[in-house]
Amino acid sequence: MCEHCEDSAERGFRFCRMCGEYLGEPGRKGFGGKNIGIVMKVGLLITLICSVLLLMGIFVAFLKSGYVFENLADATNSLVILLPYPVAFAHISGAALQFYYVLLLITVLVSLILVFCKSYKPFVMLVNEKNAEPMKKTALFELSVLFAVMYSISFIFIIILTASGTTVNDPFEGYEPWVEIFTYLEASVWEEVVSRIMLIGVPMFILGVLLKGRTGTLCEPFDEMWSEPEGTAVASDGVTENFADSTGDGNGGKKGIRWWNYLLGGTGLNYAALVLIVFSSMIFGLAHIPLWGVWKSFQTFIMGLIFGYVFTKYGVHAAIALHFLADYLSSISWVSEPLILIPGLATFALMGLGAVYVYVYGERMINFIKRVKKDFKGE
Repeated sequence: MCEHCEDSAERGFRFCRMCGEYLGEPGRKGFGGKNIGIVMKVGLLITLICSVLLLMGIFVAFLKSGYVFENLADATNSLVILLPYPVAFAHISGAALQFYYVLLLITVLVSLILVFCKSYKPFVMLVNEKNAEPMKKTALFELSVLFAVMYSISFIFIIILTASGTTVNDPFEGYEPWVEIFTYLEASVWEEVVSRIMLIGVPMFILGVLLKGRTGTLCEPFDEMWSEPEGTAVASDGVTENFADSTGDGNGGKKGIRWWNYLLGGTGLNYAALVLIVFSSMIFGLAHIPLWGVWKSFQTFIMGLIFGYVFTKYGVHAAIALHFLADYLSSISWVSEPLILIPGLATFALMGLGAVYVYVYGERMINFIKRVKKDFKGE
């Protein structure tokens, strides 16, 4: 959110004329106050559903940990990097693989704890003050609504595949359930390491080293670049800060951000990150072809864009949480097959509710492109 948001809301705009932030329906009273618009209510419902699914997923992951741990004693796993197809650089088995599995469990658990803890104060403000603005700026809210957007797009994609007669193969067919449980858990963490940290974080880190804080337009966050020198904005954690106090510190942007922070994400969108998000998403899509087939590459490209956006804006912990949510949606079926109805109904609800945010992000994207065009024209 920038200093122009309130003015845009008072003029009846649904989106801020500068930063593209969604402001609610025209004529809404009390911008940022006690009246919560219908779109925000939909977003909060999506967040509630996704929060339940995340908790279910981590519960199942730990519930089945003993079963997976035992089988890993006699298994071998390959660690891969993307060049752009997956290329194995190490093989681990036995006790080392079991340790790796425990490390994956801990990483996902810590990521979820961070996501939920950073949403606590905004949630309290939502309940006590009926102020939804801080909640809207949390990783939990945005990864939830983006997950719903992903499922809405995927639903359309599946309809197209079905209509074209394309057969979708299950790569885990014939394998024992523990293989799928382990593979999806590993994907939630390791794919974020090789796709987001290595393809976005490391290049941004290198840019930071080479530029030594003199990031200029290339690495300057959009929320700062598109605000007035004395403007204010709400950061991703819902805290309002003054850009006059947070820039010009020689560290490449906001106060407290150093160039090495780029490795783990959460430093904000900029032109360099935007290019790297698109590039990493292309590699991410290509990497799924050997296991899933060509049809999966387009879908995973879209998912890569969303994962990259979440990584850049909120950090790798949020990207891991979103990836875990996407891969463990149907995890409850590993506990009891009849209970598959629960994530099934949740998926159906998310596809419908997500259509609202497909429109919201679509219009936001249009405004963003207009802003970028102005930058290139020097306006």
